[in-house]
Amino acid sequence: MIEPALPEGESKRISALERTRLLDSEPEKRFDRYVNLAAKLFDVPIALISLVDNHRQWFKSKAGLDAEETSRAVSFCGHAILDNEIFLVNDARRDNRFDDNPLVVDAPNVIFYAGQPVRAVGGEPVGTLCLIDHEPREFDAVEADLLRQFGKLVSAEISRKLSVMHDKETNITNRFGIELLSRLSFALCDHKGINVVLTLFELTPGSQAENNFHIDSETSGRFAEFLDNAVPNGDLIARIGKRLFVGMFVDAEIDTVKKLGSDVAKQAASMLPTSVSVRMSFTERKSGSGQEFSVLLDSALKGLNESVGIREAS
Repeated sequence: MIEPALPEGESKRISALERTRLLDSEPEKRFDRYVNLAAKLFDVPIALISLVDNHRQWFKSKAGLDAEETSRAVSFCGHAILDNEIFLVNDARRDNRFDDNPLVVDAPNVIFYAGQPVRAVGGEPVGTLCLIDHEPREFDAVEADLLRQFGKLVSAEISRKLSVMHDKETNITNRFGIELLSRLSFALCDHKGINVVLTLFELTPGSQAENNFHIDSETSGRFAEFLDNAVPNGDLIARIGKRLFVGMFVDAEIDTVKKLGSDVAKQAASMLPTSVSVRMSFTERKSGSGQEFSVLLDSALKGLNESVGIREAS
């Protein structure tokens, strides 16, 4: 095993990492959405946002791994921050830098690794967005380019430059955010032959609603939190209007999503005020169709006109 070297300007890099105030912080959905989406889109069992400290790598966000941190000496990410490009190991068992590494020969059995450096506001490489598999695999140019783009988004989150992607009232992704993430997701879905289902949820007047019906911030927040917790990891929820929310389900069958959406809407309606009903519509994006998010949204909006609210139906 070969331990990672220290990068040039290590003390400056560590200072930049400390200024982010991310080390040992609580989990944050703004980071979790990237690792969950990456794990699903790239079809890997483990995806991480790893921050490389003096003597350890600590995981700010993780999918498919229980550990909170490992020694920097055995880390793949310690090697990855030494370069600007993606650090790729197709089969660690055949690489003398890692063939007897405890992370390879024992759990979590890192065989494949692809790590994109992520940076602090001054450009210092503070960690990686990385993909891990227990089997050797190839990683083509399209996948590499999209991992690079996701890494740039994580770097922007670290620098807190992406507040425009968040809905301040509900603390979930907003329309700008899901449009940006959908562009990257659709490109990889087309490359891999994966379909996507878009689901619209609209909060509408129920049977006991008054003429001056409106949705207050508490109701929107409760509904957003419920949706965000109810959908599977790797799928996205966003608020795109005062009463309108969208779910983006990757590698999903439309009938499965319809059942999930119906169940979620019924449960959500039961916890909302009686003046509120939940209306839904669904549209499917076939791999290779070239459809953009706006086209899918228009189709789903038309479907809302023919939909009946869940509370009304019950």
